[in-house]
Amino acid sequence: MRYPILLQLRFWCIIHCTLFAFSAPSVLSSGETQRQETYVYSFQYLGLTVAEGTITISDTLMDDGTSGKYMKTRATSLTAASVLFRIDNKYSTLIDTATCLPLLYTKNIEQTNLSQGCHFQFDQKNLCILSAEGEKISLAAPTHNFFSALYYMMNHTFQPKEILRLPVYAAGNIWEVRAEALKTEMIATSIGTYRTVQVEIEFHRHSNFQEQTRKTDVLTNRLLQEDVKTYLWFSATENGVVVKAEYELFPAGLRMMLAGYMK
Repeated sequence: MRYPILLQLRFWCIIHCTLFAFSAPSVLSSGETQRQETYVYSFQYLGLTVAEGTITISDTLMDDGTSGKYMKTRATSLTAASVLFRIDNKYSTLIDTATCLPLLYTKNIEQTNLSQGCHFQFDQKNLCILSAEGEKISLAAPTHNFFSALYYMMNHTFQPKEILRLPVYAAGNIWEVRAEALKTEMIATSIGTYRTVQVEIEFHRHSNFQEQTRKTDVLTNRLLQEDVKTYLWFSATENGVVVKAEYELFPAGLRMMLAGYMK
């Protein structure tokens, strides 16, 4: 079965928004990396594996002696699928372990329609974000980026029907992420079966923040729509594990599954 090229391109955009997910050189801090965990994911669409991704989380000791985490994410299209839309995108966030808030964020985008590098410093104490180009974004409250919000949820124990609301800065705008725990479910993967909590994710534009228009990667472009829903399954017994993710896409849903774990 063949599909129009616009549908194929839209499908490749969705690959990134499912990963939510979240690599850059570890020069963001002079501290020594102490422990590292890597989660490997496969993406399936219409029964085919079309892309792969990794989430790597490392311990680090920051300059002031406090502990932090690097969260590095990479998503790449497989060779055959790259004919339609090539993706090799890397994201790195330095996270304050005590608050789960981001301190530094770097992304390096290499995809068919965009090549881009960005670097941001999150000054949570003074409620602002500074870009490498000298732009200053004022914040009303301490704020996440995509990946620190994901890290927070990975390490949060969801209660039945609980709803989290997290402020997130992305593509020049402040968004409220609404995460609702729906149900528990057993999920079988190629590396084992997990008891999980299914969480529904929605983005809503913050009404008090002036809207900006930014050209950005397909992850940000696809997620930042108020009619889009993503579903994540977090391990209910092991903090830090995203077991499964799904995005509802016609004519079939895109699925991300945990395929490997390395320590």
